[in-house]
Amino acid sequence: MAGTVTDPRFIAQAVVGIDWQATEGEAAPASPFTPAQFVVVQNLSLDPDPTYLRPNGTHGSIFERFDGDRIISQAFKLEAQLWGGRFQIMPFLESVLTGEPTVADGDMTRTGAGAASITALSLIGARPYHNLSAFVSTPASSPFLIVEMVDTPGLPVTVNLYTDVAKTNKVATGVVAATATPTPLTAVGGSGLTGSITLSAAVTADATAAIDKIVYPFANQYSRFFRLFYTDGDETLIFSDCVVMGMNFESSENGELQATVQIMARRKDVTAATTFTPTETELDLVIYSHSELTVTNDVGGSPATPVVDNFSIGVENNVLQYIGNAVTPQKLIKRGFTGIRGTLRGESADETMALVRQARSNTAVATGFKDMTAAYLLSGKTLSFIMKKVRPRLAEPGVEAELIGKTELEYDALYDGVDAPLSVEIDV
Repeated sequence: MAGTVTDPRFIAQAVVGIDWQATEGEAAPASPFTPAQFVVVQNLSLDPDPTYLRPNGTHGSIFERFDGDRIISQAFKLEAQLWGGRFQIMPFLESVLTGEPTVADGDMTRTGAGAASITALSLIGARPYHNLSAFVSTPASSPFLIVEMVDTPGLPVTVNLYTDVAKTNKVATGVVAATATPTPLTAVGGSGLTGSITLSAAVTADATAAIDKIVYPFANQYSRFFRLFYTDGDETLIFSDCVVMGMNFESSENGELQATVQIMARRKDVTAATTFTPTETELDLVIYSHSELTVTNDVGGSPATPVVDNFSIGVENNVLQYIGNAVTPQKLIKRGFTGIRGTLRGESADETMALVRQARSNTAVATGFKDMTAAYLLSGKTLSFIMKKVRPRLAEPGVEAELIGKTELEYDALYDGVDAPLSVEIDV
């Protein structure tokens, strides 16, 4: 990664660090530091200078001033291209959907001496590497939590959640005063992990809760900001108060799932070189394949078979900044509608014909094909994009160079006032 930080940046085949911030505006860590998670990117590019937003008459004159801009706001914008692995996409997916990822009681497996005493356990804000244990490829290990229960004896029972077997990193705690009653769990040390637990008996024992599935929902505002790090030569760049403005997933026949992420950051710090060596066994380099994609719609009741030739889905979050001053500092906000749209493309007489017929009959949102699920299978575990009120737009079939008729459908996932237009489930 040659060059200086004043050059236009375009970095290929790099590892970037990701940390979730406890609060907006949190100070960048002092050197040396180690990010909680590392992500392998194919390309990372950013503008060499921040984008300055003019006050547009909000403060002072509406005309150009001879002495330059007086009150301006700045934003740093980055774009990352990465392979679509489970843990690679998780932090960016959470940010673009803005909701906190959840783990339901039925989406974890509990073992150990204390497991029988846990009637129910649910988590909000569950983040592998950050407040769950890290994914480990060798030997393969999914994220987990250690649930420690300590009675006094009898009630109340203190419950502590840890990310490690040695119980050195506590991320949540709660005090159970009565059995058969859900008890809130509160975050510890800015972990962001909350939830609830229900016990059937007062015990002093531990249990291991292995996470099987994490659900990523939509929300109206960003629940958390993240920090992104990368090393360039002898310097480390730290972008803080980051949010994802847009994220696009795409896969094609005989290819892998790839993701493109547009990131906005409020602040940039540059520090001297630090130890920035990822643990290879904690990198997720197992990628979803297009050959394991199934597209299902609820009208036909069966998957499109064989798989469509191309599939994409994108989320555009309409993130903007507004101008701040000493009283109301610069903020990142979301305005307007969040757009969810994508494309399906396949052979006209094969994969897409049933979808084409439904698209042609789709004269209203309530008709045609409504819900649609696109699911990638990886070693028996699924990444599912679950869309509601999908409205297709049909491009009539055409003939391509290989003399096979191809049809492309564009679609939007819309909000019906009840269900969010998209949720994403990841088996881990």
